[in-house]
Formats: sequence, structure tokens, C-alpha cells
Amino acid sequence: MLLADPAGEWGWQEIMLNKSNYLLEVLLWTKSKDAQKKTPSNAPKPFIPEFIKKIEREQKQEMTMTIDDVKDILARPRK
Repeated sequence: MLLADPAGEWGWQEIMLNKSNYLLEVLLWTKSKDAQKKTPSNAPKPFIPEFIKKIEREQKQEMTMTIDDVKDILARPRK
């Protein structure tokens, strides 16, 4: 079954499994020769699904306002 919204496919279980997998990868990497170098490299990166990246981009765009926009919001009558 395909959902229209991919974010609906990720519940708490999937999120926790994703985090657990990342932490295990980091733990294994810290024991490698590569991690013991003076300048370690190839550290594991967390898997971030595309829909989360899209949400973060949209939130950044929503937060972008000009000073005039903020002044207009603050000048509105309050209830």
C-alpha cells in the first residue's frame, strides 16, 4: 500500500530504528583504525529521509522574513 504522504510511513518505530542503527554505526566506527587517526575521516552520517529534508527546507523558507514583514505583523491589532 502506497501512501500519498511518505512522512506517514515513518512512525516512532522507524525513527527509533534509524537512530539506533546510526548509533551502532558510530560505535563500530570509533573502534576502527580510521577513527583512531589524528584526523579521523569517513565517520558515519545519519540517514535522513528525503521528506524530512523537504520539511526542513520548507520551515527555513517560512522563517525567512524581511524587516518590513515583521513590522507589519507587529503592527496588527491584538485581540
